[in-house]
Amino acid sequence: LRNSKDKRDFITAGVAAGVAVAFGTPIGGLLFAFEEIASFWQRSLGWQIFFSCMCATFALNMFQSAEYAVDNGHFGLFAKSGVIFQVSETGIANHALALLPAVLIGLECGLASVWFCRISQWMAGIRKRYVSPRGKLAVMLEPVVLGAAFVALMVFLPVMWECKPVPHLDVSGKGRNETFTNLELYICDPSGDEGAADTYNEMASLALNTGEDTVKQLLNRNANQVFGYFSMVVFLGVYFVGAACANGMAISSGLFVPMLVIGSLIGRITGLVILDVFMGREGQFAPDSPWAWVNPGVFALIGAGAFMGGVTRLTIALVVIIMEMSSEVHFV
Repeated sequence: LRNSKDKRDFITAGVAAGVAVAFGTPIGGLLFAFEEIASFWQRSLGWQIFFSCMCATFALNMFQSAEYAVDNGHFGLFAKSGVIFQVSETGIANHALALLPAVLIGLECGLASVWFCRISQWMAGIRKRYVSPRGKLAVMLEPVVLGAAFVALMVFLPVMWECKPVPHLDVSGKGRNETFTNLELYICDPSGDEGAADTYNEMASLALNTGEDTVKQLLNRNANQVFGYFSMVVFLGVYFVGAACANGMAISSGLFVPMLVIGSLIGRITGLVILDVFMGREGQFAPDSPWAWVNPGVFALIGAGAFMGGVTRLTIALVVIIMEMSSEVHFV
């Protein structure tokens, strides 16, 4: 273990295992190491790293089982699937026409990723020129000031949006009603006629949730009317600039979830546009109902992978990570 080759192999295995545990994707961790990390690859290293990823995932499940046993007393039961953004759902068919919005989403996310990297580089130059020479105090105050400004903007921005009734839309007589999770009331009336919440704030539901909850909302296959164009476009602009400026600050944070949020917003906005285009053209070059193949949640998943691919330059590994992370093979 004292030669440089073994040291590099252990570092590669550690990175792959970290990706596998963070996102519950053992195969994605292996492909990430193969595509991005390893400078030398051979068959024995491949199965060793894959075994390392599987052991890491198994250890994570064991610890989750121990946590589950504290309340329920069943140690060894892997109750949690490990899938972070599980969005699999039957009844949504794939259609050849879906390739056109997929290409459009790819172009949009590619251009967005270019500007994301440019803003990040511009901010890195500003830090190098104005912040770092002023000492550690300035480096420490930068995330404090920018974070306080971003939080204040996220708190006061939803005031511009009025309370909106929770939509209950039956999709073309199939009985698939709108289902929502983590909708924020903000300053809306907490109870309706039957004692249940019947209003919500669009912007607050996007801005005041955690990044993971926001991604789950955007990937929801049964909530097509909960977010309008204006709220998603405004939130996309603010969140895009905020995430790009935060990249590289002296704070422990990552870009994985922000990239998922930005890509999901781009994909969902495009999916809504396609849905509105085909709503009045039933039976023309498409199935009788656009609900059978146009779903903004599906295009949000495509956008999440496309934007992340544009920023990270990953290809095969990213597709597998998105597939394992969402448990979605149908649209791979």
